[in-house]
Amino acid sequence: MIRVAVLGSTGSIGRSALEVVRRHPDRFEVVALTARRSADRLFEQVREFTPARAALLEPVQPVPPELQGATEWLDGPEALTRIGATDNVDVVVNALVGAAGLEPTIRSLEAGKRLALANKESLVAGGHLVLEAAERGGGEIVPIDSEHSALLQCLEGYRRDEVAGITLTASGGPFRGRPRADLAAVRPSDALRHPTWDMGAKITIDSATLANKALEVIEAHFLYGFGYDAIDAVVHPQSIVHSFVEFVDGSVLAQLGDPTMELPILYAMNYPRRVPDEALRSFDPARLLPCSTRRTRWRSRPSWRNASVCWRWPMWWTPPISVWGAGAFRRLKRYWSGTAGRALPPGTKLSGVALPDRGEPRMNSMRKH
Repeated sequence: MIRVAVLGSTGSIGRSALEVVRRHPDRFEVVALTARRSADRLFEQVREFTPARAALLEPVQPVPPELQGATEWLDGPEALTRIGATDNVDVVVNALVGAAGLEPTIRSLEAGKRLALANKESLVAGGHLVLEAAERGGGEIVPIDSEHSALLQCLEGYRRDEVAGITLTASGGPFRGRPRADLAAVRPSDALRHPTWDMGAKITIDSATLANKALEVIEAHFLYGFGYDAIDAVVHPQSIVHSFVEFVDGSVLAQLGDPTMELPILYAMNYPRRVPDEALRSFDPARLLPCSTRRTRWRSRPSWRNASVCWRWPMWWTPPISVWGAGAFRRLKRYWSGTAGRALPPGTKLSGVALPDRGEPRMNSMRKH
């Protein structure tokens, strides 16, 4: 039995992880759940799974008395690090949003856990810190992002010097093909209508600006140790091919599948073995056609330009983190005009931790040593 802690269990990825657990009760046991403010949804999850621990980071309402017996309740941001380092946890699913996921990522890896990582901001904000934590504690990182899960599946069994380069795919978001002049009139509801993926609000907005793909390039760099000149991205509207790996002999491997996060979540939680799951076996090769890819002018995209600056050395880059409210949406539109973005040089302290000034990272082994 694999004991699973889900950090951010009330969000899109967290709920998908619990759906996977429901279909495999003989393989996975939920031992911890956390949420920031979604109290009612967290209470429902605790009633169903009866975890040993649960955390409501901002206790907006009291815990019902019937839920206080079998479950230990924690609060405050330190609860995330405590749960991630608990002895009775085998796999930590980090489904937190934004840079709040960095410290739980580090502590889980230092405690020797398998980290099923959906929080890409951990690697964007502190990639070297994360890799060093994994080396210190013996933890392993298995990505949940569909593109990076695809890369892992294609790279398994091959040496780094056999790989010429990797290519991520992007749906292009809800505004694919629309002239920039039209974007001034779009509304938050338009940006939240992703054509192929059902995701949380933050990542959906990042997809609309293509900021998400820039973040994923940084994530791939730290996960697999490729230089940025060996990482490419193409637009693939159907979201069926999740990544390509090109080898030095000209061969190319790709991982295909329907656009659902449950598949990479299942793969990450049970890595490296595959688990039969009839609910996910819906792929029909006849639906591949038409299946297209095309290049876009990445360098003309403001979010991509801002991120490319950060590729030169470890920095802090802040894409939009919220879509709620007129002020937040104005900040989103500034990303389309190229006037937003923040980068801090090496040596800047974030929560008391100085970002290291390093060169290219070494190849990161996904498996425990």
